[in-house]
Amino acid sequence: MSRTYLTAKVGLDSRTAGAEAVYSYLAPAEASVGQAWMVPLGPRRVLGYVLEIEELPEENLPAPLEKMKAIDQRVEGLDLPPETTRLVLMTAAECLVPPSLTIGLACPPGIRGRMMTVWTATDAEAADDLTTSQKETLRVLETQKQIKDQASSPLARGAKSTLRALERRGLVEKRVTVRPPAERNRSSRLLRLNPDSQKVDQFLAGKGKTRPAQAMTLLRMQGSESAAFSTQEVKALGGVADTTIKALIDAGLLVEVDPVLATPAAKPPTPNPAQQEAIDQIVKSISDRKADRYLLYGVTGSGKTEVFLRAAGEALKWGRQVLYLVPEIALTAQVIAQLRERFGSRVAVLHSNMTPVERLESWMRVQSGEAPVVLGPRSALFAPLSQLGLIILDEEHEASYKQENNPRYNTKRMAALLAEEF
Repeated sequence: MSRTYLTAKVGLDSRTAGAEAVYSYLAPAEASVGQAWMVPLGPRRVLGYVLEIEELPEENLPAPLEKMKAIDQRVEGLDLPPETTRLVLMTAAECLVPPSLTIGLACPPGIRGRMMTVWTATDAEAADDLTTSQKETLRVLETQKQIKDQASSPLARGAKSTLRALERRGLVEKRVTVRPPAERNRSSRLLRLNPDSQKVDQFLAGKGKTRPAQAMTLLRMQGSESAAFSTQEVKALGGVADTTIKALIDAGLLVEVDPVLATPAAKPPTPNPAQQEAIDQIVKSISDRKADRYLLYGVTGSGKTEVFLRAAGEALKWGRQVLYLVPEIALTAQVIAQLRERFGSRVAVLHSNMTPVERLESWMRVQSGEAPVVLGPRSALFAPLSQLGLIILDEEHEASYKQENNPRYNTKRMAALLAEEF
């Protein structure tokens, strides 16, 4: 009987490796679907995701054994849940496109230039025949505990060569991870619209006429005075830069909020009988883990949002996650405020107006489970959710739920298929 080999089909983002970028590699026993790995692609090493694992005899390998390359290094902190990986494949099948065109929908944003290799010493005993540079490298590791190689501060070629030589001798080991977004004061600095509506109105009627960026930001935040927003959320809502935010803070139109005092405090209203009936049915499906579909029909102001929020709260009590999708144009400060007032810092906003680094920060909060409530337009469907309990499509009739460019997916259709995975 011929020997068998574990192989992995790895999907690469089409923007990195072309439209047909799904390649087979030899895989170690610990590889599994959804994992992020660095893989060789010609002279480069690129990020890819394991889409399928197969054990094949040598005669069935997609290429001669001597030409098969192995996946290189596992990347920590970037894995996709198996359910998200299957959604990527289902979307490709629905849209009749290669998976490389859909894997980009789920890939974490803003990771280019943030990958880093971390070298640490092992417990193995060093031999006497080490070179001077190898001994010095081990002394540095003993003092600093680790050596980092990253785009912002790359190691010299000689240092890399020394580390690789030590790795071959089992004296050091490496791991690849993503440098997290700089903390700065992103997580601690929260902003709120000045509750003095008269001051805001005076600005809009006066100086705001010659400062359109500032005026537009204030207009888009009106109606959300009780909620606090991160700096990047305010920038995304207004489509403005840091200078505009600073000007609004200096003018006292935006005020900083202590994160400790920004926790949700609003008491939810009591549902009426019709709302309660809808809530009870939805919650029963959540508790039974059934992928049931419900259509809430009502005029504006009829209380549909309260049903959404109550059902979301029940899903969180069951330890499940919530995906709240809205049309791109409907992602307003008021929507964010409603969720933030009810669920506080557990809400992550995924929006294309955020910078790649800001979206990466939100993506990592979702992937780690820190933010179990995800709010965003259709692209948020591919957020890395592993315990999804409720999907909400607000204004589900809106045409913007259909992607116009490849892959041309229908959010409502794919959301129904995603629900079946849980």
